[in-house]
Amino acid sequence: MAKKKGRKSNREAKRSTPRDIFDRIGKYDYLAFALLAVAVWAVFSGSNDREFVHWDDNEYVFENQMVMSDESEWSDFFDADLVGLISVATRAKECSEVNTRVIVVANYHPITMLTLHWNWQSGDGDFGPFYRTNL
Repeated sequence: MAKKKGRKSNREAKRSTPRDIFDRIGKYDYLAFALLAVAVWAVFSGSNDREFVHWDDNEYVFENQMVMSDESEWSDFFDADLVGLISVATRAKECSEVNTRVIVVANYHPITMLTLHWNWQSGDGDFGPFYRTNL
């Protein structure tokens, strides 16, 4: 089968580089980005003065001694009992029956709990750091 003249093969075609992509950004793209940033700020600007809700914030944050303790280390949040995790995941045992403090509301998510601890410590129980982290 003969090649058509004027067409480059896939190997010969020039690939776009990140530099090429940034060179194609126009003034309307910057305007769209600015409008999007203003819209996001407008939507979330009033939520800074909110408070905790009692759906699960109490179990995750202000009733959780590990989150509120000044003595908790980052490694404490990763200290899980594998048998306990499997028992909770398979519903063989309830969370209250497992001897581990890192499972909260039948969930094990150490990075989330670590950020909740960091927010609590940086804000002394104030909602502001939690808001800023989520924003």
